[in-house]
Amino acid sequence: MAKKSILPFNLRVLFITRTYPPVIGGMEMLSYYLTTTINCKKKIVALKKWNRLHILWFFPYAFFMAILNSKNFDIIHFSDGLTASLTIPLKIILKRNVFVSNVHGLDINFQNKKGLLPKIYGIYIQLLVKKQPHLWIANSKSTQMLALNAGLKNVEIIFPGIKTVEFYDGLHQNCLVEILGEKYHPKNVYILTLGRLTKRKGQTWFIENVLLKLPAHVHYIVAGKSYVMEGQKEDHVLKESVLKNGLADRVIFIDTPSDKIRLRLLSACKLFVMPNLPVVGDIEGFGIVALEAGVSGTIVVASALEGIQDAVMEGVTGYLVEPENPRSEEHTSELQSLRRI
Repeated sequence: MAKKSILPFNLRVLFITRTYPPVIGGMEMLSYYLTTTINCKKKIVALKKWNRLHILWFFPYAFFMAILNSKNFDIIHFSDGLTASLTIPLKIILKRNVFVSNVHGLDINFQNKKGLLPKIYGIYIQLLVKKQPHLWIANSKSTQMLALNAGLKNVEIIFPGIKTVEFYDGLHQNCLVEILGEKYHPKNVYILTLGRLTKRKGQTWFIENVLLKLPAHVHYIVAGKSYVMEGQKEDHVLKESVLKNGLADRVIFIDTPSDKIRLRLLSACKLFVMPNLPVVGDIEGFGIVALEAGVSGTIVVASALEGIQDAVMEGVTGYLVEPENPRSEEHTSELQSLRRI
């Protein structure tokens, strides 16, 4: 009797993910798009809140669910390198399931950060290299190379996708009045950055090196959750820079926007920028928000850096510029056009 194939039509997948909406982030959206769009028999075991304390109960729960459901699924898929730690005991207990995991830049680089936890994580990575899943899925060429250099094997690239039907296309700018209230003015032009407030995202750099050189009617919306960076919250660094440069009336902060506001911002703003910077130990694995902005009908200008180069097709879905070069961003035709509006 011929061995039964599990691909592609009768595939059965158990998804285990600690990165999932309503938590906002690129890893969360990747998990959401993957688990909701794949056409197969599936079950999703997801952690939908983010707090380190939640990990304490989620991992034992996910392990129990994997054991309980193993007979009903051919593949157990993990959302990242941390949840992939479950493959170590599961390989011993379960004999027939195939283990697949996404790998992200932070999965590799977290060990390079300061503190005791990254050092412990570095030991875990060495263990994972010896006892790893059957297949790793990287979200970009940059992440694949990082993973291979760390000793991971069988690393394939699958570029992330999105649900295009969920996005508005070219929503009129006037809808911003609902979001910005008294801060909105119809004669202003709004540039958007959407994502976690971290040094590598480059929001502070963009304010100090590009926004200052643009006309006064060009305003900058910085939407996202702040993270503690080098002992201080990044939003404090941003706001201090705004005040120092006299831009308090031109920079608008929106903390952790809801999904509804996120979709409206992506469509209603004139330009979406990803002014990412190279930061040792912290990379942009892909930049799924660049896809979201593009499908929303918004012009995308992004740093030609790391995984972003796979997220933006130069001259087709957006424009790539040299990172940390204000003249490069300043001379981009889309930014130049703001001077004439």
